[in-house]
Parts: sequence; C-alpha cells; structure tokens
Amino acid sequence: MGCDLYEEKIMEYLDGALDGREWAKLEKHLLTCARCSKFLDDMQNQYAMLSDLPLLSPGQDFTQKVMKKIFREKIEGKNMLMIAIPASLMVILVASFLFATCDPAFIIPVLGGTVDWLVLIAKSVVGILNSALWTAGFTLKVITDLQPVLAFPAMVLTEIWMKYPTGAFLAMMMLAMEFSLWVRLLAPRKSYR
Repeated sequence: MGCDLYEEKIMEYLDGALDGREWAKLEKHLLTCARCSKFLDDMQNQYAMLSDLPLLSPGQDFTQKVMKKIFREKIEGKNMLMIAIPASLMVILVASFLFATCDPAFIIPVLGGTVDWLVLIAKSVVGILNSALWTAGFTLKVITDLQPVLAFPAMVLTEIWMKYPTGAFLAMMMLAMEFSLWVRLLAPRKSYR
C-alpha cells in the first residue's frame, strides 16, 4: 500500500471507523514511515483544535430569513408578466418592420418553396402546443380541455397562409413567442411549504 492509502486509513482511524485488523496494519506502517506518522500527528492536532471551538448556531431568525428570501424570489418570478407583454410588443414591432417591405414571392422560396410545407407546420401546431403544456407541468385533463382552443391556431394559420403567406409567417412567429411566454407564466408552480 502507498502512503496515500494509509492517509485514508488514518482518517478512518480518527473518525473511529477502522477495525482492529486494519489498525494493526496501520500501526505497523506508522513505525516505519515518518511521513505517515507526521500526518497522523498533524491530523490529531487539527482534530483537537476543532473540538475546542464552540459550535455555532444559525440563529433564531435563520428560518424566517430563508423563507423571506424564497418568498421574494417567488414574487420576482411573478413579475415575468411585466417582461412578457413588452417582449411580445417588441416582437410584433420588429417583425412588422422586417417584413413590411418584403415581397411574399421572396419569402416563399426561402421557406421551402411550397405552400404545403407551411400548411404541414400549421397543422402540427396542436402537437407542439400539447408538448409544451405537458413539459410545463399541466395535467392531461387540462390539456384535453384545451384541445378546441389549441386547434384554432392551426386552422387560422392555414387560412392566412393561403391568402397572405407573409402574414402567416409573422403569425407563426408571434404565436410561438407568445405561447412560450404565457406557458411559462401560467405553468403550475411547486409549493415548498
């Protein structure tokens, strides 16, 4: 055995976790190894110094301070609404400026060249929304109750795409942004009480 292993055995000995047979091996090694003997002396001195120190208590108001901090963090989490609304408005504003001058004939090839591509995406919106709700912690009952509401964006996007491809693209971007923000705001939160 190397000295590193014996140092572990010394720590076990000081913690009272070393059996008699292991102690006999360690004692035999300590008689021949100055390094391990010094390590044992140093550790015994440190243990003695630590045992002389008074035990510190967290204080009577420790629990109240921790709970106050947790509650403050919950309140700050509720302020997400104050971030979600301006962020949504900013997305609409930026998207309007970006696509106001774009010709739909330019956007369609960029998106894949066919109307079917976006219609397929629009029809899969319900599945994406269901996955997001499930991941956020909503129950199956809530998700089932929301199916008529979730089917509506897919129908609207399909209709918009047929008449206004640029508008459908903007609507999909806004829907994705809005939905992710609102799911995060409305997701069930765990109570730590």
